[in-house]
Amino acid sequence: MPYLSIGVVGSGVVACELATLAAHTGSHVFLICKEKHRAFVNKTIERVQSRLRRRDKEPTSVTSGLFVGSDMRSVVSAHMVVEAITESRQAKLIVYKELNRLLTRNTILASTTSSLSIKTLARDINRTDSFIGFHPFMPIDIMPLVEIGVLPSTTNSARILVEQFASSLNKVSVCIMNPLPGYVVNRLLFVLINAAARMISTDKLCPENVDASMRNGCGHSMGPLQTADMIGLDTVLSIMINLHEQSNDSAYLPAEQLVNLVAQGHLGRKTGHGFYPPRIK
Repeated sequence: MPYLSIGVVGSGVVACELATLAAHTGSHVFLICKEKHRAFVNKTIERVQSRLRRRDKEPTSVTSGLFVGSDMRSVVSAHMVVEAITESRQAKLIVYKELNRLLTRNTILASTTSSLSIKTLARDINRTDSFIGFHPFMPIDIMPLVEIGVLPSTTNSARILVEQFASSLNKVSVCIMNPLPGYVVNRLLFVLINAAARMISTDKLCPENVDASMRNGCGHSMGPLQTADMIGLDTVLSIMINLHEQSNDSAYLPAEQLVNLVAQGHLGRKTGHGFYPPRIK
């Protein structure tokens, strides 16, 4: 496996988990985050480190190759830069504009987006040959899958390097040509989450029963509402809106229960209340 220098841009869980795992598996990683989110970033990195130490029975730090900062210029020499910010086309384009100014045409620019069009983003920044979708699943240090989205114009060298990076993370990679927004998993998963959310309102079912049915009837390790709470309901809603706008499929029209929970600030595990209410301590 060749030595890889990787840049990761983002302050959320996806960026932190990806950067920590990449450093743990041998890459030299620069994580670019906002200073105001530095405490959250450090806490998330430590949580992933702790899981990796327990998994590998390794008592010492596992991220000697991870450097955290806020200066985008730190990624200028990276082989690949992964953008992992919020699911907003406008926000992503601001980041891409700065990265385009700093990076050479040979540097691979990837996005972890799970609901926006890779083709559209690549065209927006005139980087159709070296822009790739790289969609891992949380927790990134545990879940084995990464969906890789490539375009007909993607260079062979770019595709190979991204696949090598996925392999270095010990991931099972599924490479999809010209992926639709949502790839494979989210196009299926978010229909399921939305239907489950509607059942709570229309059928008066409780989240526990919906999830238990899917776990025990379909062999899912987690039910759809548990999964939504883990992802974060604000993220789920943002992805759902993007999928609905781009597909015009009513299956992605956000369920009223989901919209109401987000409006009330009940975002799932990160706030302690989502489809599942707070646990009594």
